[in-house]
Amino acid sequence: MTMTRNVLAVTAICALLGSVSACSGSDSDGDSPSAASSSSSGSGVSGREKTSDCTADVTLTGDVKATWSGEATSATSKGRGASYSTSSKDSATTVSVLPKEQDFPATVTVSADGATYTSQTGDGIKADKKGTGATADADAVTLVDGKQKTVHVVAEFDC
Repeated sequence: MTMTRNVLAVTAICALLGSVSACSGSDSDGDSPSAASSSSSGSGVSGREKTSDCTADVTLTGDVKATWSGEATSATSKGRGASYSTSSKDSATTVSVLPKEQDFPATVTVSADGATYTSQTGDGIKADKKGTGATADADAVTLVDGKQKTVHVVAEFDC
């Protein structure tokens, strides 16, 4: 039961951090030019967040099987470490890496087939807080219909 609570707690935290990192401004920014100037290619600055182009090599084994090399991004903002993200060519699978932040370990998440898999410890995950790169060689887990599923993630982000 404790493992189930840990999986759900870490998944909720990662979902929250992923939502926060996707924001480029506050609700009060409305339709102002600075709120709408997010850049998804090249190095851009939008409000408080800066995105940079990266490349990634990803291999997933276990309950999710996929391999790809290609485009990725890192996003940094004042006061928090960089987040890294890449998607498979068909956009069906996404891998994200977050660096260690205070009491939270570095984390890798995989979104595939309607489920989000999350690492339980920071073991095997290194992410530069300044956005220059990240590596992961770790398991990520989720619960589907009350059963634990596991994906092993080997990923390298070069920015």
